[in-house]
Amino acid sequence: MAGGRVLTALAALSTLLAVTTGASAEPARLAVVTEPPGAHVFIDDRALGSHGMSPLEVEAEPGPRVVIVQFGDAVRTAQVDAVAGQQVEVFIARDGPPADVAPASAPGPPPLDEDVLAIPFEAPEPPEPGIPWIRGVAVDGAYAHWFFSPLDVKSDEGEKSDWSRVSTEEAYDLTPVSMYRASLTLKTRYADLTAGYQTNRGFSVGEGISTSDVLDLAADFAGLPILKRFSLKAEVIDFYGGRARLKDRRTGEAIDDASFNLKYAFGELRYEAGQLFKKTHGYVFARYASYSIPRNVYVRQSVGEGDAERSIYYQISDELMRVDSDLYQVGAGMRGTPGFGGGHATFLLRMAVGGGPYGLYSLSTGDELADQAYLVGLLVGLEVDVRLPLGRYFHVGLHDTLDLQFLAPIGLPDDVEADAKEAGAPVDDLSFSFGTVDLLNTLYVYAGLDW
Repeated sequence: MAGGRVLTALAALSTLLAVTTGASAEPARLAVVTEPPGAHVFIDDRALGSHGMSPLEVEAEPGPRVVIVQFGDAVRTAQVDAVAGQQVEVFIARDGPPADVAPASAPGPPPLDEDVLAIPFEAPEPPEPGIPWIRGVAVDGAYAHWFFSPLDVKSDEGEKSDWSRVSTEEAYDLTPVSMYRASLTLKTRYADLTAGYQTNRGFSVGEGISTSDVLDLAADFAGLPILKRFSLKAEVIDFYGGRARLKDRRTGEAIDDASFNLKYAFGELRYEAGQLFKKTHGYVFARYASYSIPRNVYVRQSVGEGDAERSIYYQISDELMRVDSDLYQVGAGMRGTPGFGGGHATFLLRMAVGGGPYGLYSLSTGDELADQAYLVGLLVGLEVDVRLPLGRYFHVGLHDTLDLQFLAPIGLPDDVEADAKEAGAPVDDLSFSFGTVDLLNTLYVYAGLDW
């Protein structure tokens, strides 16, 4: 009888192992996305080691699995059923319960006679005591380098664009903005409270309460986890001591010269739309940008139709004017997240279109509006972020953003159009042009302690 019980136990154990390990089945796949990204991902047991930084896809044995995500010293988990040959998407937020887990049914092990086989169960260790609404503390230091300049795009060589009648070009001397910042952040359940010092702004308190934290707070109270897919950033940068020169295109002789200060303000609301393909996610965004800069203004005449259409540009002024523009744009982008040696890298490509009003002001008369109209803008951007952990608490990183803004005024400003009609000009074929493309490059180098 004892021998029969041993044989029965061995048979049951063999069946259990075959089912739970899926020895004869192909592996399942878990697609893990976290908010914020860049968290370590473990399967079943942290002692087995990290599979990399989120977001990522990892193979797992079929059956019940525990996805463990570590945000610094904060740990979140999600229970999933992994099915052979299928992919399960798991979304885990640092400040909320697991969400967007796509469960799949999988056969469980057969019931066992308690007298035949007993498998011991060890309860997990209780969490360390702490203050429930405090998540941690961070110390950060960063260097930021902002560079802005309009780029001259006038060319006589293209078949579609003829600038031969234009005798001037613009040159800009705008000192890049460099900033150093050190901060101490207390991470709470609903917001990060920061006290810091920045070289061009002095001491500050409370700047760490970001709009993303406010959205997380709204998500918790409203019970809408989808809000956690939104993020919002805003910045105002002051460039001082800039000079704009209008020069003769052929001789380089200065025709007009103006000093200016540039205040560049922008805000961007982003929504993470989900995975497009392996290690690549999509997002959509809305953006606002406002800035003022001296420019020369040219008239563009559209000639011909269809494939034979081309643009002829004319000189109308030998004087720089201040152009104030407000841009409202919507767009979409892709975010790739390859991992490397325990580090985390993010690459973003994005494009946006939109428009808004612009005003023309005389530099000699200051704030007196000379004319106004509307323009369209096309934004093409690239972002790269590389973060490398050095030990459990320390990290270093680099973030670079490059944006190109193509601006095209629509038609003619009101007063110019009235004068052109009075002179009998074909106003339907005429529009303004600035002859430049605006470039903005931002580089951050940062390091910090996070626990």
